[in-house]
Amino acid sequence: MSASSFFTAWFLFSTSFLLGMSVTKQQTITLPRNTRISLELRQLLHSQSAREGDIVRFSVVKDVIVDGKVLVRQGAPAEGKLREVRRRSFFGRSGRIAVDVTGVYAVDGQRVLLEEEVQVFEGDGRTGLSLGLICGIAIAAISLGQPWFVAAASLGALVKGKKVTLPIKSVFQGSVARSIDIAL
Repeated sequence: MSASSFFTAWFLFSTSFLLGMSVTKQQTITLPRNTRISLELRQLLHSQSAREGDIVRFSVVKDVIVDGKVLVRQGAPAEGKLREVRRRSFFGRSGRIAVDVTGVYAVDGQRVLLEEEVQVFEGDGRTGLSLGLICGIAIAAISLGQPWFVAAASLGALVKGKKVTLPIKSVFQGSVARSIDIAL
């Protein structure tokens, strides 16, 4: 084989190989800022056992679709953080849980940050009942001239508020914090 025929064969092979290759650019679609995402709780939260700072697990309720393409799949993992936890206590003070949904995972594996939107849940307070008991017994004690009843009025202080329990599948909302390009 002569040098010119070798180079001709090499040129034809290289050209046909390169023409046969398709250079594909990965398609991306922008997930816009403020896109609402519905999430459901994947764990039980209880004001008596939860702790401030705990990580909370969620999953996406339905596909997030932009321009006909799914950017965040139903069931995709998401997380949040407990910003405040208050146990129920005396004087009718109710339990309280404050949850911030912080991020969700897109189809390309990127973590999508969500706006800080603390969602607060409180148990039914019984402060009115507690104060009512205290005042009612104290007034009765004074009007009956029985000062020892005043000590009994402190029983109202023993009334506890209600606990907060958020069951699995409780629904939360989140909003995309900033636009992000998602690879398909």
